[in-house]
Amino acid sequence: MEYKASLDLTSKIISVVMTLLFLTITVYTYTLLDLKSGIGTESITLILTTLLIISIYFICYVLRPIKYILDKDKITIKRLIFDVIIDIRSIKSVLQADKESMKWTIRTFGNGGLFGYFGKFYNKAFGAMTWYATRRSNYIVLGTVTSGKIVITPDDSDMVIEIRKLI
Repeated sequence: MEYKASLDLTSKIISVVMTLLFLTITVYTYTLLDLKSGIGTESITLILTTLLIISIYFICYVLRPIKYILDKDKITIKRLIFDVIIDIRSIKSVLQADKESMKWTIRTFGNGGLFGYFGKFYNKAFGAMTWYATRRSNYIVLGTVTSGKIVITPDDSDMVIEIRKLI
């Protein structure tokens, strides 16, 4: 069964603003380049900065969760590259978390809004977590034997019922 993973309003706004910001920086950087006088240290710095910005944008885009696929033996977090597969047998608990329990979650190493929320996060209620989320609602916390706590956020929160049936 497939579950959509659409972006919430905040993530949509962050994605549009960051896209515009990255485009502006890239265009402005190339207006500063003076390639006629040769490539010097300043030009190399500008080019490397532009490549870094484009790389960050590209990585966030290809690693964003697109949808969640629930099969009888696994959950697949579909991305453009490097799908994440969670074996149903490795899931020891499933919890539908509310916004209150996710309050004061901090990002320790990850993405906080550009095409979603994914990476490493932490809060007092759940401790360390790995997020593959596209919204700040419909939190499903999967406690796994192998990967710790994993957070997904399908559009349809009934996914938690289907997962519980399988485990």
